[in-house]
Amino acid sequence: MTSCFCFPTTCTVWGPVKLLFRWGIDLYLLGLAMAVITCPSALIAQATAVESEVHRRNYISQKIRLHTDVEPDRAKRMLRRMEKTLRRISSYWRTPLKGSIECYVVEDINRWPENSFPNPSARALIQFVGGVTLTKMQVDRRKSELKAIVYATPAPGVVEHEVVHAYCFQTFGKHGPDWYKEGMADVAGRLADPRGAARCALEITSYLRDQTFRPVDEIVNSGSFTQPLIDIKNRLAEVTKNSVQTYLAPSLSVWGAPEDEILQNVQSAYRWSWALCHFLVHNPNYSQRFRAYGQGHLDGNGIQFAKWFADVRKELDFEFDFFVRHSRPGYRVELCNWDWSLPRSPLKERAFLNVSVRAAAGYQATGCSVSAGEIYRYRTSGRCCLSQDGAPVTSAGDRSGRGKLVAVVMQNYKLSKEIELGESGSFSAPSSGHLYLRCRDDWGSLADNSGSLRIRLLARPASPSPGLNSNATSERLLEPVANRVSRK
Repeated sequence: MTSCFCFPTTCTVWGPVKLLFRWGIDLYLLGLAMAVITCPSALIAQATAVESEVHRRNYISQKIRLHTDVEPDRAKRMLRRMEKTLRRISSYWRTPLKGSIECYVVEDINRWPENSFPNPSARALIQFVGGVTLTKMQVDRRKSELKAIVYATPAPGVVEHEVVHAYCFQTFGKHGPDWYKEGMADVAGRLADPRGAARCALEITSYLRDQTFRPVDEIVNSGSFTQPLIDIKNRLAEVTKNSVQTYLAPSLSVWGAPEDEILQNVQSAYRWSWALCHFLVHNPNYSQRFRAYGQGHLDGNGIQFAKWFADVRKELDFEFDFFVRHSRPGYRVELCNWDWSLPRSPLKERAFLNVSVRAAAGYQATGCSVSAGEIYRYRTSGRCCLSQDGAPVTSAGDRSGRGKLVAVVMQNYKLSKEIELGESGSFSAPSSGHLYLRCRDDWGSLADNSGSLRIRLLARPASPSPGLNSNATSERLLEPVANRVSRK
């Protein structure tokens, strides 16, 4: 048997630990048998109130059987979201769901009689936790298989999150380390918005930016960070010897105890796990390798993260740090990834470089290495739009500075301060390293940008040749080729 909890009401469980509706935590526990959840008598009395069965309806799709008291239109939308989640994860892990998943989504527990659920513990689990996935081993003469049943409240994202866990255990029977299991369940449960942007929840991204940065190694080596919640569960549940196995996976954003240090630490681990999984799933520099890494865990192969990503760890660590510091609602990891493949070489004296910079992207490699203190001249052309209906702007940007051409220099995976450019002029390189350019815009607003800017970059001669006007020569070289030809 398997169980997942979400607590929609406040109740004192262990000293200062108060479980609130606002947070959610996922737990996984094998080898324990759980039968009875001890509940306050007032809660039991409340649960016995039963309304008419007219509120409860059944909805059946190809892979999901949904039983709910949610009103029909909301229930149908919920079923479509669950099916969409299943399609996404089946495609991602390249394995169709084995069998079907049964789900009970409960809005008002008073509408459900005592015998409404296959598992007698479900009533208390839904009331205490809010989202629960129970699995059991079904055995017949021919085969044995894991069967998952989801119990959840209709809170946003809860049932989708539980469906991911049900899929994994019903299809693979395995899950990988805690950070991967919990992070991927939340990533997969957050459906893309109509523009295709993965949802970066404001409360999570704000939290991550405000906290001390947690490096990749610390996240992947966090171990079984759900153990404190298992300990809390054991204070709520009486364990019997009759169960086959127990699986706890309550959804993110349902548990809560802001004043309790233990739950704060667990909640923090969940959010950092989401951040790393979200980043690795969507960044094209690492997404295919990460998919293979996770598939190996689900197939039962022990894969070490450090060895799997050893040859790209410096780049990965840099990009993850950048993602955490800049992520916000609307942030698109795939638009802000860094190009490490473009060969880089110094810009030689009087040589020029032509570069195109897309407005709908973050910092873009120029293939040019600059030297500290050297002067570089540039001239730009082209226009870009910073919204679907926005007016085109040049590399000088608009009045607020949006759309302005800016640069940074990277040396040893450290970035210089941003260099403001514009339509034409010169700049002194603040350090030696690789030059990157972008059209300035809010990091959460790049997706609807369009157009590109073209830049011609020239290294200024260290000392002019006798009788040669270096500025005139620079201006001449910076002109587009077509203009120079037409003047002859």
